Amino acid sequence: MKHTLTLLFLSLSVGFISAQTTITNTSFFQMNDILYTSNDDIPNVDLGTTGGNQTWDYSSLSSTQVDATEVFPATSGMGGAAFPQADVYINFLGGELYLQINTNEIKQIGFVGAMAGFDVNTAFNPQGNFRRAPINYQDSFTDENGIAFTIAAEDIPFLDSLELPVNPDSIRVTQIFTTEYEADAWGTMTIPMGTFDVLRMRRLQTTTTQIEAFVPFLNWIDVTDLLGGLGGGGIPGGFGDGAVESYEFLADGVKEAIATVQLDTVGGDIVRVTYKAQETGTPIAEVGDDSNLFAAHPNPAYGDVRIDIRGFDNGNYELNLYNIAGKRVLTQNVEVNRDTAVIINVANLDKGTYLYALHDSAGKVIRARRLMVIKP
Repeated sequence: MKHTLTLLFLSLSVGFISAQTTITNTSFFQMNDILYTSNDDIPNVDLGTTGGNQTWDYSSLSSTQVDATEVFPATSGMGGAAFPQADVYINFLGGELYLQINTNEIKQIGFVGAMAGFDVNTAFNPQGNFRRAPINYQDSFTDENGIAFTIAAEDIPFLDSLELPVNPDSIRVTQIFTTEYEADAWGTMTIPMGTFDVLRMRRLQTTTTQIEAFVPFLNWIDVTDLLGGLGGGGIPGGFGDGAVESYEFLADGVKEAIATVQLDTVGGDIVRVTYKAQETGTPIAEVGDDSNLFAAHPNPAYGDVRIDIRGFDNGNYELNLYNIAGKRVLTQNVEVNRDTAVIINVANLDKGTYLYALHDSAGKVIRARRLMVIKP
């Protein structure tokens, strides 16, 4: 009888362990893959609790748009020559993120694109992980990556208005992103396209920023208190410090996250869910100039926001931002000429849902989208 109970206990234990999801490198995307996702900005879902054998019903998620992200060979991008270590790049936050795909990790190599209104081309140092494997329940780890770029004084039109004690030759911005990961739950998740065995990853990303000015005879001087801060400094768009919490639900062999849940503050409310969507055929990266694009990145946001405007007739437009009560909280004139990017700052706004809208010269709203504002 004792042996029978022991065997039964072992059998149940093995069954419990085998039910857990392990994320392997079969979930890594490869060159020429296309990743399909949708966003629900008013999700009615719950995070549930930590632990095993959980059930998450996210079948109520809905969206009118499917976003397609194509994985391009690194050599075909704007920064291909600058990052020879990279294998691929993807369009990311209004720019190109260059990645190296290895057996157990996808490393971040470099970024080319707009940051706080400036065009930057920067390598990651240290090179953090974009993905890693294998990951099992109760695994935890910390990842760190960083960027640094220099802006010449002549490229900073507002420099004279900052009233610095000495005019610098250039400004150098260094940002370190430290992300704590914990695989804190596993179970099954249902989204509109089906049910998946998932592992839940809690992510807490903390950003620290240093801004230095190069002054002749004095070398580099730390001016973070003068120019940095989330909306409190002199640089339009800001380079903010803070922490952001999110949860990623992963399924082995699936290259998109089944769902990524964004919170408005650490331990706060859910403001957005990005989830795996059905394939639609044409990736956004291949949409021609005749297709209209009106999109904000990042979204949710807490500081600098880039709004891309493409495919509209050339001319003068007005970009307005409205709060949930319909009150206009920001307005900016925009001259559209083919591909146009507008930088706004939302650091001083209350957290919540906003509407950004493009008006033509007659005042008619021709396109509007939701923007979530969060607080780090």
